[in-house]
Amino acid sequence: MVDDARPPKNLSLVSVVVPTYNRAQLFPRALQSAVSQTHASLEIIVVDDGSTDSTREVVSRIAAVDARVRYVYQANQGLAGARNTGIATAQGDYVTFLDSDDEFCADHVALRAEHLDEHPATMMVHGGLEVVNGSWMVPDYYRPGELVDVRECAVGATFFFRRLIVATVGGFVHRAYGEDTEFFERATARVVVARVPWPTYRYYRDTPDSIVTKELGTATGGNPPGQ
Repeated sequence: MVDDARPPKNLSLVSVVVPTYNRAQLFPRALQSAVSQTHASLEIIVVDDGSTDSTREVVSRIAAVDARVRYVYQANQGLAGARNTGIATAQGDYVTFLDSDDEFCADHVALRAEHLDEHPATMMVHGGLEVVNGSWMVPDYYRPGELVDVRECAVGATFFFRRLIVATVGGFVHRAYGEDTEFFERATARVVVARVPWPTYRYYRDTPDSIVTKELGTATGGNPPGQ
């Protein structure tokens, strides 16, 4: 049992924010990948955005054996609101995200934390993902109705930044699509942002209720799932 949440000396504390909504069946994969990181100085903040399934129980079982896991419940506010709650709760030097249907490779956090440690002028990094069970093409934020390779996009789940930039950049703004891009534009206008190459974020494309999946149905002329 991990019974001491204090960070090891000389390692930057990283806050991993995991927003989730009614994904109790998928969620353990994501959470297990967070607690299994090689970077030991972590706090894992699960923001339950109004779930009505067994999410609380799933998190409680893991938190009972790993004191780094914290659970925050709120009325449903959407992804932007859940991320903002996680940021406000975070105590780490660095903040990053993990969508509840995705997962980290074991060295995901370590590589990014080391990069920011070694590049003090850089305030945020992004990029480095592997697409699993689906196409690399996603709806284009700038050209509605068209598709673009996700490797050319700002994928919010890969954002890894110094917590202090929030005072300069602000938080996420709720939008039907493109919340990540809007945040990214504000960040790049105000602080130094770099793209990193390591494909250590596993981005699953087979989750039917994801925002990208729904928008992809619209962009290709189909109906979003559930409509």
